[in-house]
Amino acid sequence: MTDFFISYTKTDLESAEEINEILKEAQYKTFIQCADILAGVNFMGKIKEGLESCDYCIAVLSPEYLGSKWATAEFETAYTISIKKKEGFLIPVKIKETEIEGLFRTINYIDLVNITERTQRKQILLEAIKKIKPPRPEDQIEVEIFNFPWSDHPKLETPYHLNTFTPDDEELFTKRNIHVDVVTKLYDKIVKDRSKLICLEGPSGCGKSSLVLSGLVPKLRKEGKWKFVYFEFTKDPYQELATGLTAISRNIPTLADKSDEEEVAIKYLANDLRENQNLLQNKLESINSDKETKLLLIADKIDGLYQPKFQEIRTKFLELISQSILNINSSSIALIAVIDKAAIQIDIDHKTYENTLGKTNRTVAIPKLNDKQLENLIKIPISEDKFKVESFDQKVINLIIKDLKKEKQGHNLVLLGAILNGIWEIKEKYQLSKITEREYDESGGVNNALNKLASEIYNAIPEEPIEERKKTERFFLRMIESINNETNKLVSRSILVRSQEYSDQIDKFRKILKISGELKEDKLIKVEFFHSKLAESWKDLLTWVRKEQAFDTAKTIELRAEKWWVVIKDSNWWTRIKNHFSFFLSVIKWSYKSENDVYKRYEYLFSNPDHVKDFLDWSIRWNWLFKAGSSAVVLLLVTTIDNIYSNWDLKDKNFSRGEKQLFSTNDSNKKRGIEYFLEEKYEEAEKQFDISRKHDSNDPEVLIYRNNSKVLKWEKEHKIEPILIAASVPKDGNEKVALEILRGVAQAQEKLIKDFEKNCIKKNNFSSCTSGIAGRTLQVMIINDKNEIKTATQVAQILIDDKEVIAVVGHNVSQVSSKAAIEYQKGGLVMISPTSFALDFPALDKLYQRSTTENYIYSATISAEDLVDKLYEHMKTVLPKKENHTLLFCFDDNAVDQKRFVERFQLKSVSSFDIKAGTKPDSPLNNYLPESISNFLMPKENSNQVNCDFSNKDLDIDRVLDIAEERFNEIDAIFVAPYVNHIGDSISLIKNIKSRAELKDKEIFASPTLYTNQTLLSGEENMVGITMPVSWLPGSNQGNSFDFENHAIMIWIDKNKSKVEENERIKLLNKAGVTWRSVGAYNATNAIIEGIDPSNVNSSELRKSLSQSLSSKVFKTGIPDSIEFYKSCETDNKKNEEACAIGKMKANNKPEIVQIERENPENLTGYKFEKLGETTK
Repeated sequence: MTDFFISYTKTDLESAEEINEILKEAQYKTFIQCADILAGVNFMGKIKEGLESCDYCIAVLSPEYLGSKWATAEFETAYTISIKKKEGFLIPVKIKETEIEGLFRTINYIDLVNITERTQRKQILLEAIKKIKPPRPEDQIEVEIFNFPWSDHPKLETPYHLNTFTPDDEELFTKRNIHVDVVTKLYDKIVKDRSKLICLEGPSGCGKSSLVLSGLVPKLRKEGKWKFVYFEFTKDPYQELATGLTAISRNIPTLADKSDEEEVAIKYLANDLRENQNLLQNKLESINSDKETKLLLIADKIDGLYQPKFQEIRTKFLELISQSILNINSSSIALIAVIDKAAIQIDIDHKTYENTLGKTNRTVAIPKLNDKQLENLIKIPISEDKFKVESFDQKVINLIIKDLKKEKQGHNLVLLGAILNGIWEIKEKYQLSKITEREYDESGGVNNALNKLASEIYNAIPEEPIEERKKTERFFLRMIESINNETNKLVSRSILVRSQEYSDQIDKFRKILKISGELKEDKLIKVEFFHSKLAESWKDLLTWVRKEQAFDTAKTIELRAEKWWVVIKDSNWWTRIKNHFSFFLSVIKWSYKSENDVYKRYEYLFSNPDHVKDFLDWSIRWNWLFKAGSSAVVLLLVTTIDNIYSNWDLKDKNFSRGEKQLFSTNDSNKKRGIEYFLEEKYEEAEKQFDISRKHDSNDPEVLIYRNNSKVLKWEKEHKIEPILIAASVPKDGNEKVALEILRGVAQAQEKLIKDFEKNCIKKNNFSSCTSGIAGRTLQVMIINDKNEIKTATQVAQILIDDKEVIAVVGHNVSQVSSKAAIEYQKGGLVMISPTSFALDFPALDKLYQRSTTENYIYSATISAEDLVDKLYEHMKTVLPKKENHTLLFCFDDNAVDQKRFVERFQLKSVSSFDIKAGTKPDSPLNNYLPESISNFLMPKENSNQVNCDFSNKDLDIDRVLDIAEERFNEIDAIFVAPYVNHIGDSISLIKNIKSRAELKDKEIFASPTLYTNQTLLSGEENMVGITMPVSWLPGSNQGNSFDFENHAIMIWIDKNKSKVEENERIKLLNKAGVTWRSVGAYNATNAIIEGIDPSNVNSSELRKSLSQSLSSKVFKTGIPDSIEFYKSCETDNKKNEEACAIGKMKANNKPEIVQIERENPENLTGYKFEKLGETTK
């Protein structure tokens, strides 16, 4: 029988819940819709049933209540019952000023209007209620469940909450039909078999506690005469045991707010339980002296006892509870232990569980969920009024299940709940009626769910004292191997077992970690982060790694240190000697670098610092030996081994035809496509990449992988072997630039594939089909060369040895391309750089003019000289008319292409503003620039240091501009030419210039490096007015360029858009990130396609014939028109008779001059590159 039914309207939910809490605290039984009516039941039937079975009805009175038809219906029902049943049945509680009319005017009410303090509202309410229905005496309160933390069970805010279910959630548990058979097994063991001791085993997050509390407990309660005491053994086990026993002894449901007397009683009982092994048995028999009442002890989280701090008491405590239960003669007392068995297996004492509680005949294991059960969990949420079954597309349900099973987390209901909550947030945000794959992708799936769970746990740690959060930071930095690394971290069991700090963190984050390992002494244990998903996605963790400068070095050292430690423990001396050679590499890498930095960060970076220290000590000793020169042979051997390993490692991480994701994204379709590609299921891969393009059509990596899947599928089906080329781009140097280049390569491949599919595949014509490359297709391998010379030369060596590769589109910047070109020329592999306008052809001429008649190096963009000449002609029209102009050059002295710009200007009537001349004698700057100003501004005589050099790490831009501003009348203009990896630095420089009164109106010119959306997005208003030359601009209405632009829009923006008007086309291409770099890559790829003679079946013959073809053909598919390559030593119309390389590009187009201008702010950036008219002298 319920004491009070609480009637309210949704607007007053907060007040109704408070009234409910106050009454429950006073031991009254209540019925309230938000807690007692579940989704899917007969709503009006439950309301009627609740009203008829209660003693009194409380109406939460407000204007909204009186205006609600549902609340009014409840009131009228209650009023009818009061007439029939008893006077005073209806109790209005007024919470807002309300004009009372009709039936309410005849009934006295409790007035809580304008009472601001909860304590005062509680006092007024209870004083009135106790007069109507006095509370039960304490000894008459029917308490069934003791010591359960009810306050830790929050109200539901989303359809899928992540908290343990309670005994009141039985209807929901039964409705979902999950693990009902396990509940039956437990019930039979207790009731039919009269087992006294049962262990429920299952992995973390599978719902063990919920199964007992909302499945088993309600089932037993229906029999009547059952009482339950709940224990959670994550803290002092004796204290927890004493608390539960005290609660049931005194008939108090919970001791969350203990009195001083209760605190003392619990403390004494805990001490007595420690000292007296018989006390627990006696205490239980005394509590349950009434043999008709049965008692179930619920020992939750028994694995909490396997923390290092409980090591000394663990065995004794487990023996205490197991023996005490088993020694009781009556079967009316039983204990069920809930345990994550995998969590205790890292401990050498794990046998204590098996020898006490966990004997085979006592255990019940939770089985893995099958697909149908997982589907039910998704389809039947906590609150169906928010999420209907039909909200989910079946494909989404299948994807969720697949992703969970892929991560081996099909059991993890916490993770599933987090995933579903993420989807629900998207649904609420956009008010969607249907959840499709797109919404699932937007929610982030497993990655985002882990991210949120980890952040919730971390944010719950108090900010003070700061050490608690530092412990978490230390733990994760020690545990992860690296970011974006699929290798799971191995940690010694001895480390985990002896570290309470580790144990505390593992316990905190148990829901998102998985720990496993073999049961042998000191074996290495895997601490898994869902196969690096957490390390990839958790923002806090990524932040810690980025600020930890020694992280990458330390992780490499630690990995080698652990391997080294295993080797030195080997009893076979010959094995030890042989294996020591493999570790000399680390001596070279680390002994000359940052051991001190790494040592300082021991506590943060290493899970086993002792091993690392020994390894570094050994490394330093061998470093001394190397310096002494006694290990030259070994060094040579190690270097050779290092090269082999380094090449393998580079290829594994930085090369992909579709086997790995080089450009980061949360698109699960793309990731699934890669998985299928790895499994050689090319048709399925193609479908997934197509779905991915529907969500993001602007990703060139996806398009290339899609087309690679197509050609490999055709190879399987029709024996059509594709031609393989490589596209080497600076993904880790400048990702936006890398994507611009790849768009050109991908567009050329797409054009070829579409044509081949139309004329050969669909017509089933293979013998005589000439589409594609004379009846063959094209496959593209993407490579990340980082815009680094060392990496690019390594890439060149690998590609030369890979006989499948016929040509390379790459590299990006001129100094990188020039160095790699030496390898390609020597190895006989064609390289066409799409963006290097200052390739060092003279160096190649000197090296190879006598050794070979073939040329393998080409450039597919206009030269720096042509670009500067065009810009110079424009400059003369906007600068003051005089014979010689002075420019402040800010460029990267290590960047060949940018340096070539400056050198070309200096051949004309342009002088360089010399900062080294310093300040005026009376300048106030001299007060803080003593004598020669500073080392960087006044370098020693014959120094190569330049005035404003982005490559100088000590460059102080503010001081450079201070001097320039003081001598501003000597400067006619400023020229900015950054290395592509330093675009951000150049934007900061320009912002600084625009903030200075004497410099802000100076004309600023730039190299084409700044022609990228990054400049517009980051620079914004500061970039307006900057002028630069470029090799190509969108907006042509003629020839190949017009077709190229329309095709690009259809590929990257909207496949249904064709023949777009000029201005709109320019905007769309800028939005898509199609630039002069894309055109260069498109031209390079098409030149390769047209130049290949597929009749040469031998790869070396293909390479050679391609070189000959490129040197002699005119390529009609170039942008904006035909292109050809000419001898690098040709200047104007005068030929150098000396033999020289053929590699520079001659195109019918001329450079264009563009200026950054404002644009409609509704467009992508609010700024644009605007073509300037023809210059006049």
